[in-house]
Amino acid sequence: MKYDELSEEAKDRAIEKLGDINVSYDWWIPTAESVRYEWLRKYGIDFEVGGLCFDLGYRQQLYFSKWKIRVVDPWRLLSALPGGASILLELELAGEDDFPLAFDFDTCYHTAGGITTLQLIDQRDVEAPELPFDEGEWFNDLCRDFWRELEREYMYLTSKEAIEETIRVNCLEFTEDGELI
Repeated sequence: MKYDELSEEAKDRAIEKLGDINVSYDWWIPTAESVRYEWLRKYGIDFEVGGLCFDLGYRQQLYFSKWKIRVVDPWRLLSALPGGASILLELELAGEDDFPLAFDFDTCYHTAGGITTLQLIDQRDVEAPELPFDEGEWFNDLCRDFWRELEREYMYLTSKEAIEETIRVNCLEFTEDGELI
């Protein structure tokens, strides 16, 4: 029988049994690729999607395997940081040939997973004004937003609506009591 021909009880049973049909593969890759493109465009940060690790369960975390994330455009990243435009202006006025700020990522692993932090190495003159931002907190916020995007996608893919759509598109057939044939 087609899904739409089942009784409501049989439909509920079918949905329950097929609850992970949309997430039994690398469902998160399109979302991660989209975020990767956005980060590269907005912040000059690139990462390898295969180096992404996350947990949507009780730990609720997202981190990157070592050396799988990097700043490819420090000027763009600096301009995206709160107050970074004033630092860019200071660097331009000083006529700096070499970019005196370096950004690096570090991932620390522990039993519950890991955490990736953005670190800034300031090589400006010691008399230079203090930087007006906390790059670590900014990056943590960015990762929390990314995690929420992954969570939203997961919640949609495991919703009744998305499961029913997958059943219909794939023309799945069931027994009268909602068992997949």
